[in-house]
Amino acid sequence: MLSGHCLQAQCKSWEGHPEGIEQAQEQHIVYRDLFNSKQYKKAFPVWKKLFQSVQTPKEAPSRHFKDGIKLYYTFAKAETNAETKAAYMEAIIDLYQQQENCLGENASDKTSLGYHLYSLRAKPSLVMDVFEAALEFGGSETSSRVILPMAQLSVYLYQKKHPKFTKAYLTNLYQQLKELAANNNTAIYLEKWEKAEQEFVAIQAHLTTIWGCDFYADKWKPLYLKDSNNIIQNREILNVISRTCGKETAFYLQVAHRLEYLEFNYCGSLDLSINEQGKHQEMRARYFLKNGDSLQYQTFRDKAFELYEAAIHSKDTTLTPKETAELAYRIAYEAYSKQDFPKARKWCRTASLHQPNWGEPYVLVGNMYASSYSTCARNNPNKFDGKVVIWVALDEWRKAIKIDPSLKEKVNKRIKRYQKYLPSSENIFQAALKEGDPYTVGCWIKQKTRIQVRE
Repeated sequence: MLSGHCLQAQCKSWEGHPEGIEQAQEQHIVYRDLFNSKQYKKAFPVWKKLFQSVQTPKEAPSRHFKDGIKLYYTFAKAETNAETKAAYMEAIIDLYQQQENCLGENASDKTSLGYHLYSLRAKPSLVMDVFEAALEFGGSETSSRVILPMAQLSVYLYQKKHPKFTKAYLTNLYQQLKELAANNNTAIYLEKWEKAEQEFVAIQAHLTTIWGCDFYADKWKPLYLKDSNNIIQNREILNVISRTCGKETAFYLQVAHRLEYLEFNYCGSLDLSINEQGKHQEMRARYFLKNGDSLQYQTFRDKAFELYEAAIHSKDTTLTPKETAELAYRIAYEAYSKQDFPKARKWCRTASLHQPNWGEPYVLVGNMYASSYSTCARNNPNKFDGKVVIWVALDEWRKAIKIDPSLKEKVNKRIKRYQKYLPSSENIFQAALKEGDPYTVGCWIKQKTRIQVRE
């Protein structure tokens, strides 16, 4: 099927057939009937023999070229052998070149060649060369079919560090394709451009020449004005604009104020997870604090932390293990600030369960124990119970360092400061105890440790 596919460029009509016009037209009808019924393998030899002498029939000068291209393209799409497929692609390129020699250049044919090669997964740089020629020749009238492939292939070649496809190249191509879509301003062009733009956005961190603050502001402002009550969209806008423009810009503040209003007034109509409901109540608490209403502030803050506890108890699926640990630690710290040490310790343990290598919960438990010195010594004349809380505090702090070395410097200072409050050897002797023996600390703590003495 492939032998002799590279045909010499000729531009003859029916009279070029050696057996005359009538025979040429008869052969044309035969292969066209087979072609139209998609019997391509049977149509191919008839077309090929006819094409040797008749390339540009006067009624439809491009018909034999286009049919030949269709035949080779169909064979190439089905071919699994790489070499054979490459030969089919060469034949397609050859036919397009002959057609151009006979009928002249036009952007449509260049676009079709590029799209055929793109669809057949030809070498990306070759496909880009063809599309570039189509875009240059067609200008603002170039087909929309070039837009998405050029975006995809240029980004791919940039990522593969092809020397031609630099930041400057992509920046220029971006503007060309954007202008092509804008100049034509039809649904198909705009749809293609919307998809193509996402290809460029995927590497936005590298192309600051294209995507600065103005780009994102221009992109999001129309969407915001169209649906300013869309809470999910507003959150996304704030996330993007804060990164690209900053939180002090007029657009950011406009959206932020709208979002605050919506979240404050329409929580009941939102489909929020338990954790998100807690965040909403905490946001309302901050609103009242800002406006000097401490009673309402505390009411909503308490409600927020009740919801946070419920979120963890119900295993809220919107929370990752790390987020669960951090939320449990917040609950613990809230209880610690209210001197509710048993509850604070419970939630520290929950945090450690979800984030085993995080030392902060152990540091906080150690702080609670150390803060219990006076409380636990109050009803003990010798104040011995007060001193032994340091044993368990030191245990917690040392464990924090062991699992989380990043805390070493901070926690070691605390250990050094509290070691001087340990019982002396004399205290231990008088209590009939021995250094290193197991000991259960009483008071509210009720935790096992080993007896330690001041050095």
